[in-house]
Amino acid sequence: MIGLFPSGEPLRVSITADWVGSRNGALIGFTIHEGELLGLIVDEKGNVVRVGRSEFTVDWRYDVETDRWMDVNDRQTDQDL
Repeated sequence: MIGLFPSGEPLRVSITADWVGSRNGALIGFTIHEGELLGLIVDEKGNVVRVGRSEFTVDWRYDVETDRWMDVNDRQTDQDL
């Protein structure tokens, strides 16, 4: 079964919504409320909050060269071979 988290861990997110009171969290799922897609996020204080899709970003990026997802804060190195 393929789930939301193939690696087994929820995705780390940065929260931009001022009302949440936390800047980081873990995306544990999605829900739809009144036709809007919301992320279910566990914030830094342990609260589960519903946050609009435009109010958080996933802290991972896809690296085509290595064919894997990487933390956006990972240092990139340029190597000449």
